[in-house]
Amino acid sequence: MAVRNLGQGDFLPRRADRAFLTILVFYLFIVVRLLYLQGAQGPEIRMEATRMREQRIPMHGHRGMILDRDGRPLAVSLYSGVVGFDPVATHFDTSNPKKLQENEHALQVAIARVAQILNISKTDLAARVHRARTASDEMRVRFVPIKKDVSLEQAQLIRDTRPRLIGFGISDGSKRVYSSG
Repeated sequence: MAVRNLGQGDFLPRRADRAFLTILVFYLFIVVRLLYLQGAQGPEIRMEATRMREQRIPMHGHRGMILDRDGRPLAVSLYSGVVGFDPVATHFDTSNPKKLQENEHALQVAIARVAQILNISKTDLAARVHRARTASDEMRVRFVPIKKDVSLEQAQLIRDTRPRLIGFGISDGSKRVYSSG
């Protein structure tokens, strides 16, 4: 009579069967998910991928220096920014008087700081901002030029000022300078 060890002989095949079934379930789940993505959502995903791949990204090239044969610059591009004001950004919510007063105070602080950075009078800048805010109600203008040909240092000061200057921004640009006129 042969004695069988029931505990050890049946344990390994059952364990292998369970592992196989677990892997099979995960494999089937992945196959079903791929079929769903390819079949049901395939056209939408392809259109989104095409749109992302074919989008236009404007890239502005920096013009290099033109040198003479001795290495002296004949033409150079210099930074030339424009400080502007966005009146739409200063249309504050009038339903909360306390918040409106805080925003108006922050705008006055921003006007004083920008006037100091740009070396222009505060009253002149406040008048320009007031005209821009009243004119924007009809036209919805988003950028009213305040000062042109701003240096890079002034532009950086306006960008880096904390708390942020409400309504003021910089439009970067460059201008070409020729040494021989």
